[in-house]
Amino acid sequence: MTARTALSRRALLGLLLTAAALGTAAGSAHAAYELYPGERLQAIALPLKGPLTLSGWTRDGRGVVYSLEVKAGQSFRFQFKPRNNFIGLVIFDENGEDEDELFSVQGQEADKVLTSDKDAVWIIRPYYARMSPRRGLGAPYSITVTPQ
Repeated sequence: MTARTALSRRALLGLLLTAAALGTAAGSAHAAYELYPGERLQAIALPLKGPLTLSGWTRDGRGVVYSLEVKAGQSFRFQFKPRNNFIGLVIFDENGEDEDELFSVQGQEADKVLTSDKDAVWIIRPYYARMSPRRGLGAPYSITVTPQ
């Protein structure tokens, strides 16, 4: 093995180890929450003024799950408007020690103010209930997030 080949192998090994370390660090940012097959995670940032409206279509395992970084003491008002009784919303702390949700509702309009007691990442997950007689069709929803 020549000196040049040995140097190339060391450089390649270094790059692989760096990529693995970066991948582990990046993967741990949302490692506490596992998505269902077909779902995708979307980080959201609130506008400087006014509310943010999240709207979309969800069906069993094929929707958007939102993540919102919050600081200690921040309050947010969540207004949920489902189009039918089988759409639900659950909000929880991604890295919470217990698995209880911060807020959960299904099939009805809801208006809730939540305040964070620590820096956290909240997961906002609209879902389509599996027991729906229209299974697989899904339905639209609207979530308005307003800083308080």
